Amino acid sequence: MILRCGRLIDGRADQAASAVDVQVADGRIAAVGKDLTAPPGARTIDLTNATCLPGFIDLHAHILINPGDVLADSLRKSSARKALEGLRNARVRLRNGFTTLRDPGDEDLY
Repeated sequence: MILRCGRLIDGRADQAASAVDVQVADGRIAAVGKDLTAPPGARTIDLTNATCLPGFIDLHAHILINPGDVLADSLRKSSARKALEGLRNARVRLRNGFTTLRDPGDEDLY
């Protein structure tokens, strides 16, 4: 797969690079550069109106706690319900660009 990025922030350079392609193979970044050639049968995604960023890291994410939850109510939820809500919350974080989370804990042991 080739991502055609309008801008790319790689976390190394001082500024965003313009018109950069990212090649993804087997779920990993294989190449980054200008005008990359897509392998035969590879999908190309046009992100020329977007900025491509690396995955974000959240080192303090309580994914089992929902915004607006009262702590006492949260403590009364079953482990199964919290696990399902945590899965939903993790998916939301992934859609928002967070690929790595560290949850400092909950009263349940998983």
